[in-house]
Amino acid sequence: MRIGRYKEDWAEAQERLCCWWRGDKTDRVVALVRAPRRGVTPGPINDAVPDKYTNPDVVLQNVDAGLKSTYYGGEALPAHWVYLGPVPLGGYMGCEMHFEAATVWQSSLYESWDVTLPLTFDASNQWYRLLCDLTLRSLDRTRGEYLVSGQGFGCVSDIVANMWGSETTLIAMLERPETIRRIVQDLTDISKRLYDKLDAMASPYQDGSFDWLYLWAPGRMWTLQSDLCCMVSPDMFKALILDELRQEAEHVDFAFYHLDGPGAIKHLD
Repeated sequence: MRIGRYKEDWAEAQERLCCWWRGDKTDRVVALVRAPRRGVTPGPINDAVPDKYTNPDVVLQNVDAGLKSTYYGGEALPAHWVYLGPVPLGGYMGCEMHFEAATVWQSSLYESWDVTLPLTFDASNQWYRLLCDLTLRSLDRTRGEYLVSGQGFGCVSDIVANMWGSETTLIAMLERPETIRRIVQDLTDISKRLYDKLDAMASPYQDGSFDWLYLWAPGRMWTLQSDLCCMVSPDMFKALILDELRQEAEHVDFAFYHLDGPGAIKHLD
């Protein structure tokens, strides 16, 4: 890869990250540092909503402007993570997407737990098709100069909360745990299949992978998380959330867990 156009020490950063993932001693702490590039006047960023999320020409123009004006220090990598919201799978499952200046959120999809199971995924969903289109268009134009990822699946407990609403999901965890367990498994299976599809798109173009943390790994990498876990007990976490995280970790070569604040610390060993 000719990623050196934006990061001259990429080979050194890769070697350090490989050591870090193996648990070997590194010469210094691994750090992801981004800063304005000295001597470069930042190009114009188009912040129009929803174009900056949904218009491929605007998205890719903004990617170019960001790459040219950013200094990538430490193990930070020049990359394009295709962003359609922090937990986008709910949108790919049919939730209405709401694009705002600083974030993307979703309206609940269901008002009842009496839904047909197993849940199915429709690949013709407009947001999933946009994800694939943006990912492929960005990959086709990288010329090896930056990395691309459309990964953002998983976080299944948070997806359930998006699809049914957080409050109703928490109540159902108490009153309908078997329904929640079946839905979590359906969404986990869907997440794994979609991970494989996006990985198959990107792997011919680049070495290793990354996702929303922009943390590169020399193989298939998945950042796991559950923000909803802050609002459940350790017993409920083990009963309804932990298995999903284990399945996702086992599905890839490298897994990284995003612990979402002090409310989640109770779930650590």
